[in-house]
Amino acid sequence: MARHDDIEAAVIGAVLADGDRAMPRLVRAGVEDAWLRDPAAATVLKVAFALYAAGRPVNLATVYDRLEEAGSEISRRQLEEELRRFEENVRR
Repeated sequence: MARHDDIEAAVIGAVLADGDRAMPRLVRAGVEDAWLRDPAAATVLKVAFALYAAGRPVNLATVYDRLEEAGSEISRRQLEEELRRFEENVRR
């Protein structure tokens, strides 16, 4: 059985890797950022939803830029690590 942190990492990784495909699916499924237990993951997903709703691209760069504008303490390195973990899991 998958753990919550693994599932959350997969969601965030998918958003950062291919937001154009991931975001419509998350919206159709009714996923909400409040469902995520990890506050950083929930913040990233909230930003991704806002970008998507505004018709902006959703990817590592746009999410990071929005987080930085908002004064978030989430670093680009953290986002890159989530993306790396996602890509490693996809290869398995």
